[in-house]
Amino acid sequence: IATTLKYNIIFAGVTTEVKELVETIAREPQRGYVVNGIIYEHETEKNIFSDQANLVFGQHISEIHSQTTHRANIIVLSPAISANQELLKELYNSLFQQVSIIRLSDFYEIIIGRIPPFTFSEGWFVANLQEQQKKIYDRFRILTDYLFAVIIGALTVILYPLIALTIRLNSKGPILFTQNRVGRQGSIFKVYKFRTMQSLSADGSAEISGPQFASAGDARITGVGKFLRLTRLDEFPQFINILRGEMSIIGPRPERPEFVSQLTKKMPYYALRHLIKPGLTGWAQVNKSYYGTIEENLQKLEYDLYYIKNRNLTLDI
Repeated sequence: IATTLKYNIIFAGVTTEVKELVETIAREPQRGYVVNGIIYEHETEKNIFSDQANLVFGQHISEIHSQTTHRANIIVLSPAISANQELLKELYNSLFQQVSIIRLSDFYEIIIGRIPPFTFSEGWFVANLQEQQKKIYDRFRILTDYLFAVIIGALTVILYPLIALTIRLNSKGPILFTQNRVGRQGSIFKVYKFRTMQSLSADGSAEISGPQFASAGDARITGVGKFLRLTRLDEFPQFINILRGEMSIIGPRPERPEFVSQLTKKMPYYALRHLIKPGLTGWAQVNKSYYGTIEENLQKLEYDLYYIKNRNLTLDI
């Protein structure tokens, strides 16, 4: 019975994304997928899976089936091999055997929960980011944002005396901290937070030599600040930004203008994060962390774009 509940997969084409998917499926068998095999074009492509000796390889679908007990239910097609005419004929015949054929980019979204960077192009974004279809949902979100902002605001007022006292006793500086962030359509606004770092400069910030990303073991974070960041209580004052319409409960985390400039140079499509309001929390923060280097922030972009493309009530919950 357990076998019949499994989806047997053949990956057609070898890429780093395929390797990541194979490793994820092996690590998380509860997803219900089993990798039957991998179709390759060149012998050297098998080297990418040198640490997985149990994989079955072949240059044809029939070759994979001859080496496995169960036939494939799903074939995941990589763009790298989609021009192979002989394989396309095999895939066409697979349709009559009720085998599902899915693009690698779509399957990657389902399993990993982010947009693979090999899809990034103006054409792909035009075809897939259907903002007009999200208008009704976005209007509904305004109501839920205000509701949650009022609840968070009430909690903030109740907890404020205790949080303010612990911050003041732990380090010198202001209780609340404001900082410029980039919002929807690139607008600049001031975000409110409980201060979690040492106040080292005249404006109360912890920076004395220009903007820098915070890290998990950052020495500038105070003892109380570590607790506030761990519990996300430091973000609660952002209920003010939500009530002002500058932020939402869920969306890409708002980034500083200086970092947006750096990240946009590395990834021109970074500006797409600003199609919607930034959030108190976001899909990238659920899957990664609030900290990160430029490289890690670019991976967060893949999660943010996944959220923008697929946002709905279920994903929000």
